[in-house]
Amino acid sequence: MTDATAMPSQNHHLTAPCSLRLRHALGLLLGIVPAISFAQHSNPTVPAGFPNVARTPGERIAGNIAPNQGRTAIIAYHNGVLFTVPEAPSSNPGSDLQVRTWDISTPANLADPVELEQWGVTPMPIEAHGYFKNGNWLSIGDNRDWDPMLEPWAFEANPGGGVLRTSNPDFVCAGVRGCLFAPWILPASFWTYSAPEGNARIALDDWNNTLAEWDHRSLTGVLGQPFLLGNLLIYASTQERSGVATYDVSDPGNPVLLDVLKDGSPGGYWPELWGGDGKLYIVFPYRTAGNGMRVVDATDPSDLRFLADVPGLSFSRFALLRDAAPAAAHAIADEPGRLRAAFRRRAGHRRQRRFVEVEAEGARRQKPLLSPEP
Repeated sequence: MTDATAMPSQNHHLTAPCSLRLRHALGLLLGIVPAISFAQHSNPTVPAGFPNVARTPGERIAGNIAPNQGRTAIIAYHNGVLFTVPEAPSSNPGSDLQVRTWDISTPANLADPVELEQWGVTPMPIEAHGYFKNGNWLSIGDNRDWDPMLEPWAFEANPGGGVLRTSNPDFVCAGVRGCLFAPWILPASFWTYSAPEGNARIALDDWNNTLAEWDHRSLTGVLGQPFLLGNLLIYASTQERSGVATYDVSDPGNPVLLDVLKDGSPGGYWPELWGGDGKLYIVFPYRTAGNGMRVVDATDPSDLRFLADVPGLSFSRFALLRDAAPAAAHAIADEPGRLRAAFRRRAGHRRQRRFVEVEAEGARRQKPLLSPEP
């Protein structure tokens, strides 16, 4: 897959002007997940996955699996192997917190997964809720190269199937959400569980190799987590409901503020992006003052639009984004029709604009961030 979500590592100047011309990125984007592609170091033959089987929407295929491992926060599929990664917070007392791998290669194993191995106590990567894949590697934590007695939290696809635990040569970091865009790093994640402090930064290849630093909080008032999509940087609010801010980072040493959206007070527990059909949406599942999800249209990043607030869901904390049916976690089985209808009905009212017009308007509205305004 072409790496449309990260800036090229061979040249510090961006060559694909995506932030204001999102057609190419969004054409490839059927859903945003924390999986980034890098140059491959090997080319194993990946075994065929399990066959598609017609299912009834909302049908439960398997029951509760390994409840003793704790609260499962991450599920990743890599080279025919399913990884489950728990997190310590909210896990039941006595949980073993082990990272496990499973065989789900047949319909029978999918209904009753076969445990393959336990790999150790969870490293809780990407604020306990993320992982990344590059080439033939899956990383769910640090390489831990500083201690030869520690094994890396990286797994290479093995020729013929399965995984091999080995250091990821392109690993950068695994602590915060801004590590998902390696070799580019957004170290500042202003989110719910920590007091906001410090400036926003853009770094390359190394945590301390800073290319740009600025007072994002004073400039925009937006707290939240960063997303890097081509030349577009988005800060999307968590539960503080402080809004959305977008930047053009075509020159990573001089970010340009494109827009700040406060209307509708968008924000949620763990925001996600969804892209498809030439559109880009930010989805905010929320669990404070009720349960639901909010949606912002970021198709034109210089003209953000608040689209919808869908309250009254049974429970909502994470977004599950698939095909053209974004939905809030824990509400898919009982309320998918309502969620899809609300999302599409509101989204359908947005007026359509040609990309060349968006680019022209965006150029007029750009605000230089790191230089004084004339």
